[in-house]
Amino acid sequence: MDDLLNDFLTETSEILAEAAGAIVAWEADPADRERLDAIFRLVHTIKGSSGFLALPRVTALSHAAEDALDQVRRGNRPADAMLVTAVLAIVDRLSELCDVLGRDGAEPAGDDGAIIAALDGRQSEADPAVEVAGIPLRREDDLLADGQGWRSIRVPLPLLDSVMTGVTDIVLARNEFARMLRESGADPTLIASFDRLSDSIAGMRHSVSQMRMQRIDKLFAPLPRIVRDLAQETGKKIRFTTSGGEVELDREMMENIRDPLIHIVRNAVDHGVEAPADRAAVGKDMTATIVVAARQSGNQIEIEVRDDGRGLSPDALVAKAIAARILTASDARALTPAERLGLIFRPGFSTAAQVTAISGRGVGMDIVKANVEKIGGVVELRNEEGRGLSILLRVPMTLTIISGLMVRAAGQYFAIPRGAVREILLENSDTVRIDRVGGGELATVRGQRYPLLRLEEVLGCPRDAEEDDDDRALVIVRPGQGQSYALSVAAIHDQEELVIKPAAPIIMATGLYAGTTLPDNGQPVLLLDVQGLLAAAAIDAAEADRGEA
Repeated sequence: MDDLLNDFLTETSEILAEAAGAIVAWEADPADRERLDAIFRLVHTIKGSSGFLALPRVTALSHAAEDALDQVRRGNRPADAMLVTAVLAIVDRLSELCDVLGRDGAEPAGDDGAIIAALDGRQSEADPAVEVAGIPLRREDDLLADGQGWRSIRVPLPLLDSVMTGVTDIVLARNEFARMLRESGADPTLIASFDRLSDSIAGMRHSVSQMRMQRIDKLFAPLPRIVRDLAQETGKKIRFTTSGGEVELDREMMENIRDPLIHIVRNAVDHGVEAPADRAAVGKDMTATIVVAARQSGNQIEIEVRDDGRGLSPDALVAKAIAARILTASDARALTPAERLGLIFRPGFSTAAQVTAISGRGVGMDIVKANVEKIGGVVELRNEEGRGLSILLRVPMTLTIISGLMVRAAGQYFAIPRGAVREILLENSDTVRIDRVGGGELATVRGQRYPLLRLEEVLGCPRDAEEDDDDRALVIVRPGQGQSYALSVAAIHDQEELVIKPAAPIIMATGLYAGTTLPDNGQPVLLLDVQGLLAAAAIDAAEADRGEA
């Protein structure tokens, strides 16, 4: 029975997480019958499983929600905000009961009559209109395809971590063995056998890495519900959308970033976007927009939270910091624009006019930044005063193994994710022409123009006098969709399978590196962040409207 209860709790927690986001998304489009049917089936599954385990409170709650949803399916009642709120309240209560079941092993005594009775209410005229678009619920054909293509079992996370650690050690040992073979001048047949072993190890490490990955829409799932509830509480009208839910992130990394992301979204609702009347007064749409987008860039995941609210006022931040005695007036005058925005990350700093139950206690963004940097990530602000704020979280995908290209610059070795490399050429090749345009350089490769970055200049390091200019190479890098540039390095060394780990926070905070690795020569090297290099150089690498020569 204990095993059955554990399986029930695991399945139910997943169902409740999916149902909460799906219900809010359905509220935005009540005519979506497929989504309503899917939510109905989720609730029906909980009811059936709880009845088998003799859990009367869980059964009664899920049965009441199922009946209310079935009335909507039959056209006997409308899908209004009151119904959605009542069903979400049942989801919350079911989550609370599951928590107690997991802790005590038995269903607690209690009365759920008030929550069930709320399902019979009607929408109040005072309820604010809230526009929310959430995570698209997976359709029945998606679930069917999954069922036909995969059979699954549950594995304890510590066991999975142990397997991943073992594979990491195997890759490091393989790299060391490869170096020894190269230095010993081994027989070609031995090298061929080693290559077959390497291919098998590469396939195994890819499969193990995939075991720990999870679609990021699982991270986004609770956000529509949070935005809906806060919008009603603050009397604001908000349109909430997400994109990039198909991007995959390591499960442990996802848990570490969950709280910072929720905090940022809550801040955006509470005092990021204005009240409807304030928006109308400055000519904005009364309905504010908050967007959460995820994308993969090399070995990193970027999660952006963007709103069209009031943004941040650097002058107001400085005045607040001086008033709170976080810095003096003389220190404030010496701050750059970026440093003024960075005041929001100071401990105890808050932009809220008053403390609320939602935010404004001065323990927010500094904690967000600390938690993200702890896992090797970076927090960036992109501010347009009066027009909105974008907060970008850049975190490693995982403690993982990637194919990397080893390059040399300023007498040191660096790694570049092989997936971002499109082509490698010698800088003095007949197919390459380099021109100086304004304050920068442009590389033309077979008629295609690319902005040129020299790695030593971006890193702020002098060139090594012993390096031969005839060896300099151009690496054509494509950091993201629709972007490309040429990176000049002193020399190309080799391509290897690299175990990537987060570097120290002070290194990751530069935005130039995506982690650290130990190649087969045993000397630690830094993995370059190909998108961060572009940002540091402050150049436009967009391929659109880039002419050909």
